[in-house]
Amino acid sequence: MRAHARILQAELLVLGALVLLAAVPARAVDLAGKTSATLDWSPASGPVAGYQVFVQRNGARPSLPEQTVTTTRATVAGAIGDAIVVFVRGFDAAGNPGPASADSEVLRFTQAPGAPATPAVSPTSLSVTAPLGGSPAAAGLDLRNAGTGTLSWRVDSGASWLAPSPSSGTTTTETDRITLSFSTAALATGTYTTTIVVTNLQTGAKQSVPVSVVILPANPSLAIDQSRIEVSTIAGQPSPTARLAVRNGGGGAMAWLVTDSATWLSSSPSSGASSGEWDFVTLTFHSVDLAPGTYVATLAASAVGATPSIVSIPVTLRVLAPAASLRVSSTGIAAHTPFGHAAPAQTVGFAIEGGSTATWSAQTTASWLVASPSTGSAGAGEETLTLRFASEGLAPGLHTALLRLSSPGLESREVGVSLRVRPPAGDVDGDGRSELFLWSRTMGTLLVLGGVMSNEVSAALVTSGTPQQWRLALDGDYDGDGAIDYLWRERVSGTVVICSSQGLAIQACSAPISMPEPKTLLGAADLDGDGRSDVVFRDPQSGTVEACFMRGLDPAPCAAIASHPPSWRVAVGGDSDRDGRAELVAQPPFGSKLAVCEIGGAEAGTCAAPPALIGAEIVAAADYDGDADPDALLLSRATSTLLVQLWSGSGSTALYSLGPVPTGAEIAGSADVDGDGRADVVIRNPATGSVDVLSIGAQGLEARRNLGPLGSDFVLGGTSPP
Repeated sequence: MRAHARILQAELLVLGALVLLAAVPARAVDLAGKTSATLDWSPASGPVAGYQVFVQRNGARPSLPEQTVTTTRATVAGAIGDAIVVFVRGFDAAGNPGPASADSEVLRFTQAPGAPATPAVSPTSLSVTAPLGGSPAAAGLDLRNAGTGTLSWRVDSGASWLAPSPSSGTTTTETDRITLSFSTAALATGTYTTTIVVTNLQTGAKQSVPVSVVILPANPSLAIDQSRIEVSTIAGQPSPTARLAVRNGGGGAMAWLVTDSATWLSSSPSSGASSGEWDFVTLTFHSVDLAPGTYVATLAASAVGATPSIVSIPVTLRVLAPAASLRVSSTGIAAHTPFGHAAPAQTVGFAIEGGSTATWSAQTTASWLVASPSTGSAGAGEETLTLRFASEGLAPGLHTALLRLSSPGLESREVGVSLRVRPPAGDVDGDGRSELFLWSRTMGTLLVLGGVMSNEVSAALVTSGTPQQWRLALDGDYDGDGAIDYLWRERVSGTVVICSSQGLAIQACSAPISMPEPKTLLGAADLDGDGRSDVVFRDPQSGTVEACFMRGLDPAPCAAIASHPPSWRVAVGGDSDRDGRAELVAQPPFGSKLAVCEIGGAEAGTCAAPPALIGAEIVAAADYDGDADPDALLLSRATSTLLVQLWSGSGSTALYSLGPVPTGAEIAGSADVDGDGRADVVIRNPATGSVDVLSIGAQGLEARRNLGPLGSDFVLGGTSPP
C-alpha cells in the first residue's frame, strides 16, 4: 500500500539560481498499515537539473542521498515501526548543490488498527569475518513489536557455530536485544552461511535474517623451541653443536632466516621455509681456538609477515680450561729386523696438557726395549722419546712389550710395541741356522738337512708325492709369522704356489700365481718393510725386475720395481740403509761396477755405485760379515775364483778371495748354515751331487765343509739363489 499526498508544505525561497523549500512546523503523519509514501514539493524557478532525496530513518541522519530524481515527486519505502523524516536538496546542471530544505513531517509507519503483534528485526542481514582458528566478536539483533498488544517471540539458529541469546521472550513497545555468539575456531577457511529465524508465537509467522561468516587464512606465526641456549666445552676440544627448531605455528607458508652476532657461532641451514613442520638448525660453536672464558651472543630468528616477525635467543658459550692429562702420539708401534740384528730405533711423541710443567717417567716391560730418556719434565709442548731395540739375541718370531708413560697425579698411558725377528733364510726349526732343502725330482720328496756345520746332522721328511714337474724354488717368511714358508714352481708353465708352514708341517697353500717362463726368480726379500718376504723375479729378455708384494699367502698385484739392460746382472741384497726394506744389487756387463738400488716398496728408487770392480761378475748378494749390509759374492770368469765384496752402507770395506770354484761346480746360493748371523756360500757339483759349504767372516773365508755326495737326483734349495 502506498500513501499519496502533499505532505511537504513549503514556501519558495530564492537562493542564487536555486529555488529551495522553506521550513514548516514539524508534525507527525501516521501511516497506519502503509509500506510507502509519496512526497511532492514545489518546483524551483531557476535552472534546477534535479533533486537529491535524503531519508532519515529511525533517527540516523543520512550523509548520502537515498535517491536522485528530476521531478518534484519521490516515493520512499517504510516498514512497520519505522519513523522517517525526508529532506531534499536541488542541484544545477554542473552538479552544484544548493542548501538542504527543511525536514518533512515525521512519517510513522504503524500497524493498521486492530492488527496483531508483529516482530520487526534490525538489521535484516549480517556478515562477519574471522581468522582461521578464531571466532568473530559477538553481534546483535534488535527485535521490537511493530504491531499492537504483546509480542511473544522465539529465535532459532540454523548452524551449530551460531547461538542466539536469549532465544525467546515477549515485548510490547520496548526493543529487545538478541546477542549472537560465534564458535568458528574449528572451521576451515571459506564462507559459511546460515539463517536466524524469528517466529511470532501468536501467529506462527516467521522472519528470516541471513548470516554469513568468512573464515580467513591465518597469518604465519614464528615459533621457536628454545628461549635461550647454553653450551659448555673444554678448550681445544672439537667444536660442540646444539640444535634449534623453527616452525610456522600459523597459516600458510613462512620463509625464515637465522642470523647470529658472533664469529664463533654459525648455523646450518641458516634459512628455510615451513608450512607447519619443524625445521631443525644445527648451531656450531667454533671454540677450538677460544681461550677459557664465557662468551655471549644473540641468535635472531626472523620471518617477514609472521607474528612475531623476529625472535631473539640469547646464547652463552662457556669454554672451560682442560684438566691436566698425559697425551701420547701413538698407541702402537711395530718394528721388525733380521735375526741377529738390532731393529732401527723409533720415536714416540708425548705431552702433558692442561696444566703446568710436571715430571714424568718411562718404563718398558721387556729388557730388549729401551726408552731414552727414561725421566724428565714436560708441559704442553710435545716431547720425544726414543725407543731402541736390543734384539740381537732374540729368537726368530714375534715379541711384544709395553711402553708405560706416567706422571704424578695423572692417568698413565701405555703404548704397545711389537717386534718381529725374521728368521734366517731356510731356518725351519728356529735355531738360528739355515737348513738345506733337498728336493728329489723322481720321488717328489723334500728332505730338510740341519746342523751340517756342527756335525749334528739331522734329516726330516717334509712332504712326498708332489708331482715331478714341480720343484722347490725359494723359501721365505711370506706371511710374516716368523716361520719358514716354501715357494714351489711348476717346471713348464712357471706357475708358482706358496705354502706356509710351522716347523716341518705344511699349513696352507696359496692360489697359483702366474709367473710364466722365461721369467727367472731372483730371490725372496722384504722390499716394502711390512715384515713379509716378497717374491722378486726378472724378465731376462727385457731386463725388467718385478716383485710380488705378499699379503699373507696371496700377493698384491705384481709390479715392476727396476729396469736394467738384459746384459746386467741383478741380485736381491740386504737392508743397507736400515729402513727395514731390502735393496737390489745391479752390475753392468764385464764387471765394471756394482750399484745398490733402493726400491722403496713398489716404486723404483735410486742406485748408488761403490768403487769399480773390474773382471768379476756378481752371482749373489747377502750379508756375509753380519753387519746387516748387503755384500756381493763375485766370480772371476778368467780365473774361476770366488770373491766376496764386503760393504758398509754404500761403500766398499774389503775384498776377499774364497778360492777357486771346482770345475763343473755351480754356486747354489747363500744362507746362514752355521747360525753365526753371517751368510755362508753353498757350492754344488751337479755331476757328483757333492755339496760344499763355505763359512765367511769379517776376514774372509773361515771354514769350508764338504757334505759329500747327496745324489744327482736331488736339487738344493733353502738358499738365496745366484
